[in-house]
Amino acid sequence: MDNILVEVTRGPIAENLVRGHIAVISGEGLTAGVGDPRHFTHMRSTAKPVQATVVIESGAADAYGFTDREIAVMCSSHIAESCHVEAVESILGKIGLSEENLLLYKDYSISPEVREERIWAHEPKRLIYNNCSGKHASMLAVCRHLGLPIDNYYELSHPVQQRILGIIAEYAEFPREKIVTGLDGCGVPVFALPLENIARTYLNLAHPENLPERHQRAAGRVVKSITEYPEYLFGDGFISTELIRATKGRIICKVGSDGVFALASRAEKLALAIKIESGDTPKLHFVVMEALRQLDLLTKEETEELSRFAREDNINCHGLLAGTTRPVFTLERY
Repeated sequence: MDNILVEVTRGPIAENLVRGHIAVISGEGLTAGVGDPRHFTHMRSTAKPVQATVVIESGAADAYGFTDREIAVMCSSHIAESCHVEAVESILGKIGLSEENLLLYKDYSISPEVREERIWAHEPKRLIYNNCSGKHASMLAVCRHLGLPIDNYYELSHPVQQRILGIIAEYAEFPREKIVTGLDGCGVPVFALPLENIARTYLNLAHPENLPERHQRAAGRVVKSITEYPEYLFGDGFISTELIRATKGRIICKVGSDGVFALASRAEKLALAIKIESGDTPKLHFVVMEALRQLDLLTKEETEELSRFAREDNINCHGLLAGTTRPVFTLERY
């Protein structure tokens, strides 16, 4: 098939194949891809930076004096390090609420290392440790500022979710009524649309001049926040943080659960979105790095700095090389 993105070898053969789809767009439209660039899929957490713009547009960011660090954690899938927890606590404090108002499930961290540390320290799971606590805090902030109920803010019918749905449609340049909604892992609505339009949301986030005027300031504030504080977007060692950091904010990006990734270049008017069919998120960074290489979007120095994300040796229990995990696709130019 022509949509194999990654192969995992053992000895001389490909033992596992990872299939998926890629859409690359410019200001003129679809320019390259793999598989079906119009594959319909949920945005998952790639939607978070766009969802966070509702905090600025609603006036809540100015009313409560949210900092750029706090805006960045609203866009995040954080690993619940101390800086992330403090930022979410600060948001909740400014709006007069506590973590008990977060309608989430309790967790230790999505980072295996942080999770293990907390388990060994006999710390309890907390709502604020959930990787989506920043996003939920942002929704509560909008509710408090606009006088909306907070006990059902996660429901699709709630005014804050309807505002977000409208914003997603405008950034994606996709009819609102054709967006399919589902439930994300954290309980709030998640939005499904063609991969090409997911890429479009990031192109418009990075280059908001063609958006309605009410979106432009909000997009600029979100981009400023995540590029100045990429460690708040995920955490050290994760590709969403490290790609922004290595390029000094020239590229903005966000990973989503179940194998979704979106990015845009602020230097070139170019964006892409990726979906791995099996939902194998750990294989995403191989695809991201190869797509960036083929599109010539990284410098030599940036490529070297990010080389650990490009391919991986598969080492057995004796320390011997058993095979490799590597990208194997070629972008088709349109």
